[in-house]
Amino acid sequence: MAVPVHKVETEHGRPPLTVAHVQRLLEWEDDPRGVLSVYLNLAVDATNRRHADLDLAHWRRIFEEEPAHQGRREPLLAALDAVDAWLREEYDEANHGAALFVPLAAPERLLALQFPPEIRARWWLHRRPVVRPLLELLDEVRHTLVVEIDRERMRAFGVVFDCVLYETAVEGEPYPVVHDVHAGGYSQARYQRRKDEEAHHFWKEFVEEIERLVQRHRVDAWVLLATEENQAEFLPYVPEALRAKLTLTGPIEAYAPPHEVWARVRTALAAHWKEETMDLVRTYQDRLAHRYRVAAGDAEVLAAVLEGRAETVLVAREVERGARRCPRCGYVFPVDVERCTFDDAATEREPDLVDVLAHFGYGKPTWRLRFVKREWLGSAPDVGALLRF
Repeated sequence: MAVPVHKVETEHGRPPLTVAHVQRLLEWEDDPRGVLSVYLNLAVDATNRRHADLDLAHWRRIFEEEPAHQGRREPLLAALDAVDAWLREEYDEANHGAALFVPLAAPERLLALQFPPEIRARWWLHRRPVVRPLLELLDEVRHTLVVEIDRERMRAFGVVFDCVLYETAVEGEPYPVVHDVHAGGYSQARYQRRKDEEAHHFWKEFVEEIERLVQRHRVDAWVLLATEENQAEFLPYVPEALRAKLTLTGPIEAYAPPHEVWARVRTALAAHWKEETMDLVRTYQDRLAHRYRVAAGDAEVLAAVLEGRAETVLVAREVERGARRCPRCGYVFPVDVERCTFDDAATEREPDLVDVLAHFGYGKPTWRLRFVKREWLGSAPDVGALLRF
């Protein structure tokens, strides 16, 4: 006999920034006229003036006055005009950061992303969008699914940038309470067997719903809140692939609004993710000491990524430097290599090493990119990779 299960889904919004957004930018074709990448801090200062307004005015003066921009002055100013128009018409004041990518050949094709966290104001002019600041944001903020269960119901909600984006409630219809067996009801033993079957069915339904949410929303991690008894009964039903994304378990409390539940688990999650990153750093340092399946420094890491040997790439957040690319063969070199070692062509400067690395597989299961504090690395090079082989 099937056990009835009822489900209610509620959507509150879409993620303001995802891996898919970055992948789209990384797939942008080279534009010989150039793409202006603009990152804006949209917070306000003590006089209630937006930082972005001051930054845009400063950049406009640079484009108008500096000789280096003379050949592209009009397209650059038109690009800033497009940014100003977006701020007037599209900006949501609930957000404090934005990234805009403006093709100089067609400023009306501006692509914009806005998000709650503040971001450092800066700009780049290059053949393609520069995405490193977005990569750092995504490394800091993971799409998390919080799941609360008891024996008859489940609630799950997804959180990105501390915003609840969707919520799902699944509730089973339990069997009626035990009746007098002589009046046609169940005996206690038979009733208990049916209640066990009911719980088995509910656990399976809950797992299927969690799997669906993880796949549909590209969830990075999920949290399970339940009593110890229910955790012990439920977890054996969770398949290995889904278990790998389970980041934290904890007790369930009286059902509260999602934002209150998130406030309780957020600190523990942050501590877990910091320790996870520290484990990667310790592994990197240990492998470096034994020269075992590790790459260290720009040249070794670039080669490992290009050859498909990198599993995890570690970059110090404080480190920003470019790279060089051969316009003929496309091979990438450290920033101090001025001529290609394969065809002797003069190399061209790339604005950021991390962007170059990301073009070779960011968001794919082949490797992952993690940013760490420089002080955590100790004497180890500030760019490194753990290798598959």
